[in-house]
Amino acid sequence: MSVGQRRRILLAGGAVLTVPLFVLAQTDQRSARVAYLLQGDLAAAKHLVGAFKDEMTKRGWREGANVEYALREGLNDFGRLDALAAEVVAQRPDVIVVSTATVAQAARKHTSSIPIVFWVVPDPIAAGLVASLAKPGGNATGTTSRFEGIWGKRLQLMHQIIPSLRRVAFLYDPRDSQDTRSVQQVQLAGKELAIEVELFEVSRPEDFKASFSAIKNAKIGAVILGSPNMFFVHRKLLADLALEHGMPISHAVSEGAEAGALFSYSIILALLNRHAARYADRILKGAKPADLPVEQPSVIELVVNLKTAKALGLTIPGSILLRADRVIE
Repeated sequence: MSVGQRRRILLAGGAVLTVPLFVLAQTDQRSARVAYLLQGDLAAAKHLVGAFKDEMTKRGWREGANVEYALREGLNDFGRLDALAAEVVAQRPDVIVVSTATVAQAARKHTSSIPIVFWVVPDPIAAGLVASLAKPGGNATGTTSRFEGIWGKRLQLMHQIIPSLRRVAFLYDPRDSQDTRSVQQVQLAGKELAIEVELFEVSRPEDFKASFSAIKNAKIGAVILGSPNMFFVHRKLLADLALEHGMPISHAVSEGAEAGALFSYSIILALLNRHAARYADRILKGAKPADLPVEQPSVIELVVNLKTAKALGLTIPGSILLRADRVIE
C-alpha cells in the first residue's frame, strides 16, 4: 500500500492543516505517483489534464489502482511558483509533469534526481533544461513547443486577411521568459513583410482593457497575441475585448480561436499532453530522462473563426479557408 504523502495548507485565520497530497490507493502494491504542475489554473486546462490522463489510461495506468495524481496550479503567480515547486518536490513523486519553461526551471531548482517532463517549452536548451534535444543529459525531457517560422506565419495570415495592414500590435507578458523570446521573431517577421510591429506589455488580466484601448487609439490595425499562459487562461476575455474594440486578433493556441479570436495557427496542446503521458509512461517503466530525446512538434493547426470575421466585417480569403484545419461558424 502506498504511503500517503502530505502537504500543508493554510486555513482561514492562520491555522495549518496537513492533508494528503497523494491519495492512498486501495491496493497492496505501491502506486506510481505523478505530480502534474501547471503555471496557470486547472479549470482553464481541464481538457488538457483529461488528455494526459486518457493517454496514461491507454498505456495501462488506472487512477486509483496503480497510479495516483497530484494536480497543482500556479495561477500565473510567478511569486509562488518556486514555493509550489518546492512543495511538490518534497513529496517525492515518481515523475513531475510541468507545462512551461518557468515551471520546469522552478522544479529543476529543487531536484536534480526526480524525473521532470515538460510539454510546452519553446527552447529547452536556452532555458537550461537540457544539454541537447537528442541527449537531454539530466533529469528533464519532454516536448518543445517551438515550430520554426510560426510567428512569421501568423503575421502573414493576418496580412492576407487584411491586405492594407501596415501596423500590428504584439501583446505580450514581459514576466514570461518564453514570451519575451518571441518578440525578436515577430519583429523580424514584420520587417520581411514591411509591417511595423509595435510592442505592448501586459502583466495582469485587469490591464487587458487598457491595452486594447491604447492599441485602438494608436490606430493599429490588428493584434498578434504572445504565448504567455495568462493569455491561454483568459482567452475568452481577450476575445471579447478584441471584439468590443473592433480589433482582429490572432491567438497563439487553438483554444483562443474557439473562444472568439479571429484565427489561431498553433501547435495542439492536447496532443502535447498526450506526448507528455508517453514520456511519463516510459519513465515509470524504467527509462531515464537523460536518454529520452526531446520531441519536436510535427502538427500545426489553423483554426479560423468565421463568426468573429463576420462581426468584424472581414472576409476570409478562400485560400485560407481551404487550408484551415477547422472553421468555426
